[in-house]
Amino acid sequence: MIYPCQITDFKSIENQVICGNCLDMMKLIPDKSIDLVLTDPPYSIHAESDGGLHKTNPWLRNVHNAGIDSFNPYEFLKQCERVCKNMHAYIFCAKNNLKDYIDFITKKEWNWEILIYAKRNPIPTKNNKYLSDKEYCLFVRAKNCYFNNNLEFEKYKTVQYVNIGNSEFNHPTVKNLEYIKDRILFSSNEGDLILDPFLGSGTTARACKDLGRRFIGIEISEKYCEIACDRLRQSVINF
Repeated sequence: MIYPCQITDFKSIENQVICGNCLDMMKLIPDKSIDLVLTDPPYSIHAESDGGLHKTNPWLRNVHNAGIDSFNPYEFLKQCERVCKNMHAYIFCAKNNLKDYIDFITKKEWNWEILIYAKRNPIPTKNNKYLSDKEYCLFVRAKNCYFNNNLEFEKYKTVQYVNIGNSEFNHPTVKNLEYIKDRILFSSNEGDLILDPFLGSGTTARACKDLGRRFIGIEISEKYCEIACDRLRQSVINF
């Protein structure tokens, strides 16, 4: 883990977990230097409605929600566009902020799709709404971005994984490692540089390390940075 004061040049942040604000740290990344962005920006978690571990753990909820007030989806997408060699990103989102992203990307000449991250074990429904059994993953790419059409595993737009959430790494929205690995395999080559500006407990970094990709991970919570670093130390491949 490194802090902003320890950054000396761009090379010094490769394969590192940076503890800092994502928009501030992204401004340190040179134009057209990133092959792929893969990230899960925060969206609000409410103690009275979730029923999970963070209902009784205010620290979890407060840390996850801390970045929401200052998060600007338009500025974030502008930074993604700037740092990517060609705009190429997977961005997890909920229905309440999906429109913000689409409003921006439809003004660009980008291809985009909505992947559905379906949960086989969702939190029971309540409050007069349908089951909260899915999240969305916005896949955005400009022309000439790499995409592996020859992979032998699943290519469905809807895929189901067990929602591990709070069961590992003390984080409310952990994504399945194999799902993240699949996105990386579809959209990058070995040695490519992948950016996760909302690293959380480190799933993207761990997947990159296991698959021989370089990464830059940014996370505002020092505690999650430590968890991410612990996961990287347990990874099977060393740089």
